[in-house]
Amino acid sequence: MKAGSAAKLIVDALLQRFLPLARRRIETAQAQDGQYLRPSDPAYEQVLDSLAMVARHTPVPLLEALLRWRESESPKGANDASTFQRKLAVECIFCSACIRFVECCPQEGLTEKLWSGLENFVFDWLINADRVVSQVEYPSLVDLRGLLLDLVAQLLGALSRIRFSSVTERFFMELNTRRIDTSAARSETLSIINGMRYLKLGVKTEGGLNASASFVAKANPLNRAPHKRKSELHHALCNMLSNILAPLADGGKSQWPPSGVEPALTLWYEAVGRIRIQLMHWMDKQSKHIAVGYPLVTLFLCLGDPQIFHNNLSPHMEQLYKLLRDEHNSNEKRKNGGRGSAREDLEGEKEERNN
Repeated sequence: MKAGSAAKLIVDALLQRFLPLARRRIETAQAQDGQYLRPSDPAYEQVLDSLAMVARHTPVPLLEALLRWRESESPKGANDASTFQRKLAVECIFCSACIRFVECCPQEGLTEKLWSGLENFVFDWLINADRVVSQVEYPSLVDLRGLLLDLVAQLLGALSRIRFSSVTERFFMELNTRRIDTSAARSETLSIINGMRYLKLGVKTEGGLNASASFVAKANPLNRAPHKRKSELHHALCNMLSNILAPLADGGKSQWPPSGVEPALTLWYEAVGRIRIQLMHWMDKQSKHIAVGYPLVTLFLCLGDPQIFHNNLSPHMEQLYKLLRDEHNSNEKRKNGGRGSAREDLEGEKEERNN
């Protein structure tokens, strides 16, 4: 039997198991108002595991089959809540299948056209979600739409493992095209930034760590200064970087710092150290930045130069305890029915200006 015929038989057999389970999930979505995809479905999970195995060996016919399924199941015509609910359900199932597919597919397994198609799918949803399914017009679909956008972000993260440069270049290109500050552009920008939160940084090779350091430096939240509502954009970028960096810090000594990449590690230390200092000054100016800035500054300290970490850990922790005490005192004051004495308020304002 020829290899092409064998691949087709394998994909066809997998689809025979996938199609009825996918259809059942779509119908359940319509019956249960979008809550269907959260509970675990062992049979469906087993099919996704099989799909991941097939992706290692016959990725092209499998992805083409999934694309055909998506096209055939996506509703056409009427624009009502039921139609959009089905569309979102189909996209959730397609996206969850693609996540498993991409996690196991070798980089050389697909043509550039197919890889680009998956990237376009991700960015199209991040940019156009509100145009396709408006949160205002269809409030009942907000949860389902949110679930899809989370799956889309996970797919982007999976793609970044093998297409880091392509994904990050597209990210910065999309941000740069939205520098003119309008309400629509701002909304799209925030959605794109939020969609990058599962990005996977490569740190095990010199090339990967250099690319990661370059990305972090370009994504410095303070590099971008829109004319209006600057804090909104800065806070979104802080949250994005915190989500991206946290897995590195959580990995322990076995994961960080990586070995055998010393020249790239030096560049990394310089980049994160520079941004950390900038963010510290930024938080000192206005306390409203602390909630999003401090987690990121802490991650930069943990992932930065070991000597700087040892020198700065104690004062960093002291400042953290002070911030937690201040927050606790503020919460207690609110619980007790309002403001403290005029003297306490004036002293608090003076302390905030001095820090």
